Amino acid sequence: MEAIHNIATKKKKGNFIIELPNISNTEEIEVTVVFKQEKKKKFDLTKYAGKLEGKTDWLLYQKKIRSEWKY
Repeated sequence: MEAIHNIATKKKKGNFIIELPNISNTEEIEVTVVFKQEKKKKFDLTKYAGKLEGKTDWLLYQKKIRSEWKY
């Protein structure tokens, strides 16, 4: 038994080409494929966290907006 390590590159259609060394057509081979995917960095929203300060009374604002909906 011989172990061969080779890295394959994905082609445009998603196919991979793995080149093997000189192996005759009569030999049986066992192929194991291991996928290693890099984890994408998550977007950090904590830099936008905080509290808005203002002098608006939001309850009065809501009532004013809703009163505009009435006929």
